[in-house]
Amino acid sequence: MSYIKLFELDEENVRELEGQSVETEKSLQTLIEKHLEPFLGVRFLASEYSIGKTYGGRIDTLGIDKNGCPVIIEYKRTVNKNVINQCLSYLSWLMDHKGEFKLLVLYKIDKEAADSIEWSSPRLLCIAGDFTKYDIQAVQQINRHIELIRYLHYLHYGGLLLFERVNATTVEKIVVKHPRSPQKGKFNQRNSSEICFGA
Repeated sequence: MSYIKLFELDEENVRELEGQSVETEKSLQTLIEKHLEPFLGVRFLASEYSIGKTYGGRIDTLGIDKNGCPVIIEYKRTVNKNVINQCLSYLSWLMDHKGEFKLLVLYKIDKEAADSIEWSSPRLLCIAGDFTKYDIQAVQQINRHIELIRYLHYLHYGGLLLFERVNATTVEKIVVKHPRSPQKGKFNQRNSSEICFGA
């Protein structure tokens, strides 16, 4: 369960903002894919990428980060017990289909990026409304780069989206303001553990 609290401050009043889950996983996916690089530092490659009958299903988002590491992103609107297993299955597909991924990078970016893929550190990003304590404990035992990112959506307060990386050594909170937000510059106060982006 998340213990994040976000407040709106003025000179005399303090008001807690109530975050919520998005209406559908697809709406969360669409929003993040549209701003994938500023949100997560990941270059977009593909959405709903089919991985065939053997592995089954579709990878929500495929990308590559600035270090050349392949990135698999899975979205869940709320808590989902299978998110870790699902991501590990997708990672298995990735490591068995390096040539296919390289061709995708070649097609979407360029030959230099395709030749510089860092296969030693593929990343799995699980973005969900919350995670169980078992999810958090499990990723500590798995020798893979799995990032659990909790989100909260503050649609009624100028369109804020908050990410919390829950399994990092130091919890990192990122508050992102939607581009359409009319209240520029709000929530831009910073401290050592919070990064805020204004539209």
